Amino acid sequence: MTAIAAKFRAAGIHIALGTILPRVSSVDAGIHKLIGQYDLWLRLWAPRNGIKLADVHTSLTDPATGYAAASLMNADGIHPNDAGHLAIAKPWACLLNPEVAGWNVLRGVRTRYDKLALTYRAGVVLYAVVIWLRQ
Repeated sequence: MTAIAAKFRAAGIHIALGTILPRVSSVDAGIHKLIGQYDLWLRLWAPRNGIKLADVHTSLTDPATGYAAASLMNADGIHPNDAGHLAIAKPWACLLNPEVAGWNVLRGVRTRYDKLALTYRAGVVLYAVVIWLRQ
């Protein structure tokens, strides 16, 4: 992964990664352990290699259980629902442009056609990427 990151940097490409999404408690315990180990490694590796990291895992985790918040996940326990997509959008927006941290700044992204959280999340991420690339 370090070699891949070096190639991107050599090409002038900015790198941003996200942690792995949590799963609901009904998923095999081995999966939870692997996700935790990988996320921990990523949290240590990314800053040492100058890579921005969006902590989407924490944004979807229920602090009381340590698993994905059921209210943010689809019935499959793997994929986020509309509310989960909104929860994912904020760490990405904050990572890509810290000034975007306040939701009021993001009002320009919203239109009357953004009825789904997924559409809003996509707009937020695209807006943040455009601002980040201008830097």
